[in-house]
Amino acid sequence: GILKAGGAYVPIDPDLPSARQAYMLSDSAPRALLTSQDLLASLPALSVTALVLDGHDESARLALQPINNPDAKALGLKPNHLAYVLYTSG
Repeated sequence: GILKAGGAYVPIDPDLPSARQAYMLSDSAPRALLTSQDLLASLPALSVTALVLDGHDESARLALQPINNPDAKALGLKPNHLAYVLYTSG
């Protein structure tokens, strides 16, 4: 879903200190954050839209999305677009 929508995946470990999470979110500058209800409260203050995938409103909106794969050319996706960003401890 993330790649097909033209996004890049940036995993944020919920067990990391909140300062590290905040740095990762600030540095990666996401347009949206996909999370679950149980992790939402533990995230640092966000200046980005958080989509709670198991939340009632999001579940209903996701159910309305098409089941067909979007055409990569129509989305403007190219091989040089980011797929993911990984932050390491070192």
